[in-house]
Amino acid sequence: MIGPLDLSLSTSVLWALAAAVCFPFLLAAVARAPRFSRRNALQFLVASVATTVGWAALSYATTADGARAWDLAIGAMLLTATLIVYLEVWALLSRGYTLGILLTLYRASGPLDELSLAKNYRTGEGLGWIMKHRLQGLERTGLVTIDHGRICLTAVLGVPAAGLYLMTRRILGLRQSG
Repeated sequence: MIGPLDLSLSTSVLWALAAAVCFPFLLAAVARAPRFSRRNALQFLVASVATTVGWAALSYATTADGARAWDLAIGAMLLTATLIVYLEVWALLSRGYTLGILLTLYRASGPLDELSLAKNYRTGEGLGWIMKHRLQGLERTGLVTIDHGRICLTAVLGVPAAGLYLMTRRILGLRQSG
């Protein structure tokens, strides 16, 4: 016979749940700070670090006889899983080019042909913005160098990253990407 089940939650798990609920509000506040304007990745990073530090501090401060490692691990996994879900949603909303096309069509006064859609994308920045934005990100992370309009993979990060990506696509049987 099975005995009674204990469904109570530890303090660190409760704080992880509270942090998960509060995270979108903190992210919205960070996103509105002038210092982080138009820096989506940094906005998410700052909000994630602040949430995690807050969770850890509250878990430590409110556990009377010291948190057990098991309870802290469960709370950390719960918070991490929640942040990963939020990251996926944040990435889709902040970098969702297909959603951007839908928004451009929504803002239009009527149907657009392909050329008009391309010109009006991102409130007039056009489709060229996507390539420029992607290249800037690759350059900032050290995957490519751009010199006089010529783009080249870096030997240290770019070549290995491209090779790993190609190998992964082959293993998974993905024919096209991007």
